[in-house]
Amino acid sequence: MKLVISHRSALRIWRAIRQGKIPQPTPVPNSSEVKLDSTLSGATELRKLLAKHTDNDENSVYLRRLMVIARNHPLSGVGKIDVLVTRRKQRHKSKILRPHLISANPPSSALCILYEGIYMVMPEYLLLLLAEELSQLELLAVAYEFCGTYSVDPDLKHGFQMGLSQLTTINAIKDFAGTAIGKRNIKKIRGMIPLLHERSASPRETDLACALSYSPELGGYWMGDFQMNPREQFEGDEAFVAGGVERYPDILFCNRKVIVEYDSKDFHSEEGKASLDKDRADGLRANGYEVVTITSLHFEKFESFLRAMVRVGSYMGSDVMAAQRSKDVATARKEMVSWFQQANHQPL
Repeated sequence: MKLVISHRSALRIWRAIRQGKIPQPTPVPNSSEVKLDSTLSGATELRKLLAKHTDNDENSVYLRRLMVIARNHPLSGVGKIDVLVTRRKQRHKSKILRPHLISANPPSSALCILYEGIYMVMPEYLLLLLAEELSQLELLAVAYEFCGTYSVDPDLKHGFQMGLSQLTTINAIKDFAGTAIGKRNIKKIRGMIPLLHERSASPRETDLACALSYSPELGGYWMGDFQMNPREQFEGDEAFVAGGVERYPDILFCNRKVIVEYDSKDFHSEEGKASLDKDRADGLRANGYEVVTITSLHFEKFESFLRAMVRVGSYMGSDVMAAQRSKDVATARKEMVSWFQQANHQPL
């Protein structure tokens, strides 16, 4: 059996791996040599494999958990497992597998192995496959998550787990794009890379980064390049005023002392937390930084979000309202904020 799990199923498994729900997979050095099975034979072999194991067998428990994660969409429930096939005749109707046709075997180093005979696409290749079914904004949000320190999980109270290691890097995505010349949707990946920044710590930070990465014509508020959660160090009196020797602002514009902080009502409304956040912001301002704090309330209405962006623009020397006078820009910006407002808007 040689099945390659891909698309949304692979996305859910990678999220589970990051959260420690299942072990890290092993990369396959020569992925291009893996010959894929048809959905008919693959489904048959998979059923046999699942049927012959017991709950007392560690491998059986792992395999069953793997299949549950691959099949269970957080919102729509039990579905099919997305797999790759390389020929049309390999596609057959199946109750458990959903085939996706690719023109050739996966690129080298594009796969990892989860279980004997069961492979999965690596994160960089997964982005390329998802590019076919996701909008540019949705794809960018997934890339921010992969390059960030959080993992989306609607089953958790706040909808994500934070404090994780990055799944991939911008350089790794660039390197993969360089080896995938001629692949379908590779231009979409290359067009996404300049908009991408590493170390986003939450879905809302990703939303802000998307808004600040896109040009006005695409619904954004580009004012200059920035870093996410960089380490800012202070010494002596500056450290005393800042309230610490290190600070990690959510967004810091390059070569400018302009910071954008996101304070969520879920994490910043506890007793004393708001006062601490204010003290930290005041400490940064006293050290010469301009700080704009954006809260959950700014995402509830377009006018509130626009007002926050105007405040950022006032420190960056960017006239946000000048572009807003264009009907097309105004419409695009409203559509982006409308997407931010949707529950579970980042792909599941």
